[in-house]
Amino acid sequence: MLRPGGKLNGTAHLAAVGCLVAASAMGAYGCGDSRQDAPVSDSDTIIFGGDVITMNPAAPTAEAVWIKDGKIAAVGAAEEILANQTAATQLIDLEGGTLLPGFVEVHMHMMGSVQATYFSDVSPCLPDRYETRPACTTTIVDALEGLPKTGDPLWIIGNGLDPSRMTLGGSSGGNASDFHDNPAKFIDEHVASDKPVLIIDQSGHLAYANLQAFVSAGFCASTTQCPDASTKVPESPAKWDVGSDGNFTGLLEEAEAFSPFFPTMTQENWFNVVFVDPSALAQASQSDVEDIARVGVTTLMNGGAMSLNEIQYVRLLSEATFWDQPVMRYRTSYRTDVAQGQTKTEIWDDADDGLFGAYGVKLWADGSTQGCTASLQKAYDADGQCSTAGTGKPDWTKDEMVSNIKPYWDDDWLIHVHANGDAAQRTIIEAFAEMQQGHANPNPVTLIHFTVAGDQDPDSGADPDLVKTVADLRAGDYKTSSGETTPPLDVRVSHLIAHVAYWGGAFENILDGVSDPATYPPGRVPMLDPTKSELEAGVPFSLHSDHPVSPIAPLWYVEQAVTRNTWFYPNLTDADVKTLPGDQGISVQDALRAVTIEPAAQLMLDDYIGSIEVGKVADLVILDKNPLTVDPNSIHSIKVLRTFVNGHGHTWIQ
Repeated sequence: MLRPGGKLNGTAHLAAVGCLVAASAMGAYGCGDSRQDAPVSDSDTIIFGGDVITMNPAAPTAEAVWIKDGKIAAVGAAEEILANQTAATQLIDLEGGTLLPGFVEVHMHMMGSVQATYFSDVSPCLPDRYETRPACTTTIVDALEGLPKTGDPLWIIGNGLDPSRMTLGGSSGGNASDFHDNPAKFIDEHVASDKPVLIIDQSGHLAYANLQAFVSAGFCASTTQCPDASTKVPESPAKWDVGSDGNFTGLLEEAEAFSPFFPTMTQENWFNVVFVDPSALAQASQSDVEDIARVGVTTLMNGGAMSLNEIQYVRLLSEATFWDQPVMRYRTSYRTDVAQGQTKTEIWDDADDGLFGAYGVKLWADGSTQGCTASLQKAYDADGQCSTAGTGKPDWTKDEMVSNIKPYWDDDWLIHVHANGDAAQRTIIEAFAEMQQGHANPNPVTLIHFTVAGDQDPDSGADPDLVKTVADLRAGDYKTSSGETTPPLDVRVSHLIAHVAYWGGAFENILDGVSDPATYPPGRVPMLDPTKSELEAGVPFSLHSDHPVSPIAPLWYVEQAVTRNTWFYPNLTDADVKTLPGDQGISVQDALRAVTIEPAAQLMLDDYIGSIEVGKVADLVILDKNPLTVDPNSIHSIKVLRTFVNGHGHTWIQ
């Protein structure tokens, strides 16, 4: 089955979020050719007639902004700014709307997001206020049975299944952990046993396969001899899970465990575009880029390219000629092993107006909290869905982390490290401290996700508050396990804030064994993505989507960080809203900083973008309402009307 553009019915959120915003903004209009450029030159533009939120603490608000030759020439009172008008000046009246710096998506996976749109979407429903798809499910069995089983494809491929939020469903009883223990059994029963089936978990850290997939990929001689003597085993930290009967269960842990299946799909008509030809994939990405721009994003970071092809893909996006003027600027980091032998680019290259940069590396320190593979100091709760996972698993020891990162640390590359669990965070902090003692890193270093940041249970044996540890490292007060004091390091954090909104209820069970949110014991969830504690400790933070893990929608992140609303699946109406324990909600102003100036700083771009200040590049977004003045629970419904990149405007309408 094909969706418009020739892609398989796939992950709907990338397109649907932007489509909802555009359709709401334009009344009855829907989503088709969705962008209409300004009809006149915009090299000289004055924007006035509404609120201007600058993200500049010295002058946080203004009435008007003058853009000249792609940069901000003046910010201030409307009368003063309008005095610069000439016959060539384009005037844009906000009509009571609000102007902000363009949103910066500091961590997502652009290539993976577009690739996922070629696979069937089986991700669970979002809470009602956020859901944009015409149909979705919250049960695993319904998702499996909804996969297309007929047609030409030799492989059946799905994306987005999430046992942490989905109930098992079906008539046989049981729960989602039964699926996690033996996915192949359920896939054979509810999808197909005679066709290879591969389903990627929404976390991106797990996948599920039937035994026919192992056979078709050449890893097993038959479904009754799987594994056998000829089986290839993925390299650590990846794992193909084996059950008590000696057969593969179909649970594949980490990307290196399921990526070997993809090269066996060469007979599929989409394979070359998705996995081989970065130019073809870039050409197929126009609508996906527009969907991201439509929610106000003007800069995105592709987090941790898995290949040089992926680096080339992102560069090609920055050079695309789909539009008269660029709608996005792009940054990408390399996975540490992919970066070997490569030369980092300039942070900002004037030759391409700062549209592309590849000057960072990323290391994965552990796996997924909801996927039961994050590395924890205390075991997953015995009464929770990950009861058999123990403490999860680290991807690397401290010495291995140092070995992976140190060449780039010493050469002043930008460093981002994925660390969900508190054990992984503690280990990478020790690695940072060791490297900082040898070479003082002048750049910001970012802990991506920083999900489980402490444990309020005094008997847990885990760190009660890792935010303080990060603050100590920033201040030069951190002592290593051997007692050495570390020079100050500009370490920052970035949160997948959807962990609060969509997974909060799941984490109450997974981490602390709670099934009834009415009472909450001391535990780890109160310190989940602890933005208020970080503000109080002076630890800068940003918010991100990790797309395709969660939808790209910066205004949603803001609402979620302010309200700390969460839901216990499958109860997803507004009447079902619970507040995550821990009192970690922040102000709207601070949440807006976390999608503008702070992610810009984490990408070393804050001298250029992220705030509305004279001399900075005019990357901007116009909203129909002011997030500072609406009910925080309605921030997600604010409409993005227009974005600017290098001063060039794009209106996102039918």
